[in-house]
Amino acid sequence: MPFDRAAWAAERGNYDGESRRGAMVLQLGGAGIVTGASRKAVHTLLGNPDSTGSAADIYYLGRSATGPSFEIYRIDYDAADKVQSAQIRRG
Repeated sequence: MPFDRAAWAAERGNYDGESRRGAMVLQLGGAGIVTGASRKAVHTLLGNPDSTGSAADIYYLGRSATGPSFEIYRIDYDAADKVQSAQIRRG
C-alpha cells in the first residue's frame, strides 16, 4: 500500500486495533523518513506522534498481523534532532 498522509493521520491513537499504518510503514523511506531527515520534516509528513520524548517519536501501528502483540514505529533522533534510526518494534 502506498503512503497516504490522510490515512496515516486517521489512525492516530489506534494502539491495539487493526490499522492501515502497518501496510504503509515500508513506504516511509521513499516518502522521506530517512537517516538525517529533520524531526520537523518527520512531523510535517507523519503528523504528531502518538508518543514522544526528547530523543524519540513513536507512531502506533496497531495489532500485529502475525500474532496478539502490538506494533510501533519508533524514530530515534540524534542531538541535532535528525533521524538516527527508524524501525518497527513489537510490544
